[in-house]
Amino acid sequence: VHQELLMTCCTGHPSDAVHTFLVKQTSPQQLSRLERALTQALEYVSLTGCTRLQVAGHHIITSLSELHACAGWKEKFGSIGLDAGPLRHLESLAQDFLRLIEQLILECAQAKKFVRVLFQVLLRTAHRLSEQAGTGEIGSAPSREDIDDFVGRMRRRESLELQGVTSRIGSTRQRGGTPSEVASASGLDETGSPPASLAAAVLGLATEAGRVGKHIVAALSSQVSLLCCLPVHATPPWASVVRPEFKAALTSDVPVAPGLRSMGFPSPSIAWEALDHGQGARLTLVWCGGAQPVAELHLCRLRVPPAPLSRIEPELELARLRAGTLLAQPS
Repeated sequence: VHQELLMTCCTGHPSDAVHTFLVKQTSPQQLSRLERALTQALEYVSLTGCTRLQVAGHHIITSLSELHACAGWKEKFGSIGLDAGPLRHLESLAQDFLRLIEQLILECAQAKKFVRVLFQVLLRTAHRLSEQAGTGEIGSAPSREDIDDFVGRMRRRESLELQGVTSRIGSTRQRGGTPSEVASASGLDETGSPPASLAAAVLGLATEAGRVGKHIVAALSSQVSLLCCLPVHATPPWASVVRPEFKAALTSDVPVAPGLRSMGFPSPSIAWEALDHGQGARLTLVWCGGAQPVAELHLCRLRVPPAPLSRIEPELELARLRAGTLLAQPS
């Protein structure tokens, strides 16, 4: 296919296969629609990379830089498992992710020029074969630079398929040698080389972030002790409503009244209250519960007096408020 299109571009005379495709299997109008669809798809990928992936990558870098700065203060943050080594590795993976996004955006820009020249060649040839010269919108002739880039890509047999694009992006991550074809994301290989695709970069970043998180959880867990366990079933208060007009308002995509739909979701409230000096602290929890036709409001206070970890005896207070007829369907 590449050789036949290249000959058509250079000589202006299509091969038998290209002639059959342009005359019997497509039309200039279909080619124009296909060009617009491909261009829009490439623009969407480029826009997603600029406005979503790059922004997320920079946020990750900023957060990791702050954590790395905290990790340098071992007297304060060493006890919670913040180590500079794993955080530096995470920053390196995030930078690889950003570099691959930049390569994807550049590849999209090059692919748009490639698509434009390709369809210029196909449209001009199709109009000439169908004897409709001048009846369609072909656009201005491509520049010499675009033609040279198009011919170079055709000679290298490049394509716009996912595997080909992934291989070209991954080839920029390798030093010397030929680019390896990457058909699936597998993270870092056995040699520890950088990822060769965005999916591999995301997978590696998420995996390493999970390891760092588990290390922090283990460090924190070694310094705490379970005081009490209190299961909380935070059913939304409006779950007890059975009147159809209220249910319609709660399930509607457009809120009927300000703040009404927000009550249709679980909303536990947790707050720490500092007591007088030497009295410790108190944890206050408020959540809703119940089901049709009873709504409940639960209040819980847990006071933790100052004492050695093995001798703390928390004081627990519970209260429950029930409403069973106000919002229920009258019998």
